[in-house]
Formats: sequence, structure tokens, C-alpha cells
Amino acid sequence: MQATRRAISRYLTQHNVTQYSYDFNVFPAGVDATIGVSHFAEVAFVFANTKGVGYDTVVATNPFTDGNGAPEANFKIAKLMSRMWISFIVDLDPNNSGGEFLLLLVIEKGIRANDRIVTCVDWPKYTADNEVNFVFDANFTELAYTAPDNFRVAEIDYIMKNIIGAVGV
Repeated sequence: MQATRRAISRYLTQHNVTQYSYDFNVFPAGVDATIGVSHFAEVAFVFANTKGVGYDTVVATNPFTDGNGAPEANFKIAKLMSRMWISFIVDLDPNNSGGEFLLLLVIEKGIRANDRIVTCVDWPKYTADNEVNFVFDANFTELAYTAPDNFRVAEIDYIMKNIIGAVGV
């Protein structure tokens, strides 16, 4: 998943397509850290589905409660993510998502960006000169920060060159 996302991001930067990239590092309630954060885990957060509507089934668990409830940070991440997605839908920029709320996050948690405390959250565009991901992270002290898109560079470059490149991306 990382290889195809990175390959598409790099391809789009070559054609001057504005884009934003993110990593989701939030364990939904009931998910053991040894399993990690899986595909689709962020959907309830994107839609601020904090009541878990549609999740209490045989094959799914409400990501905001496992009997003990989710950490408070998960609810804040859901609010942040849903606002950023709405902002992007409205004006193609996730950064117009409600400064008051974001400032409260900064005061409460000290949101970090590139290892420095910032006074607002800025989701930078992914460009050839600035390959960065916005990271939603409720598992540590930060709720959101930017990080270079350099996770497993050699391995992902190999996949992009030998597998994805073979299909023309």
C-alpha cells in the first residue's frame, strides 16, 4: 500500500497535480498494537462516526469502544480529520478546517511538525521538493505532525521499480 501511494504521489508531482498525503497511526479501540493500524481503520474517524454506527456486527467492532472505550485522543483525531476532509471538499485545501479547534489541540497536546512545536496545524502539499506525509497520531504525545515520506525507502523503491513500474505507473 505504501509503494503504490508513494508511486502515485511522485507521478502526480511530475504533472503538477496538487495533492496531500497522510499516514494514519491511530489504534481504534479493541485493536492490539501488535496488529498495527490496518487499511480502512481511518474511515470512522474521517466521518467522525464516534458512535460506531454500522460497526457492531459479527465482523466489525465499534472503533471508539471495546467495553473500555477509546482514548480521548481518538475523539479529538476524529474531529480533526473530519474537519480537514470537509475543508478539502469545500475548497480543495484541508488547512481551512477551524483554527479555534486546532489551537486548542496545540495548547493541550503540543502538536508537532518537523520536530518543532507549531501554533497551527498545516497539512503541506506533497511536492517533489517536499515529500511529506501529514501524520494523524493519537498513540503518543502528538495528535498530528508532518514526517518525511522516507519510510523503508530502499524496499519501496524496489517495489516501485520492479513491480509497479512493470504496469506503467
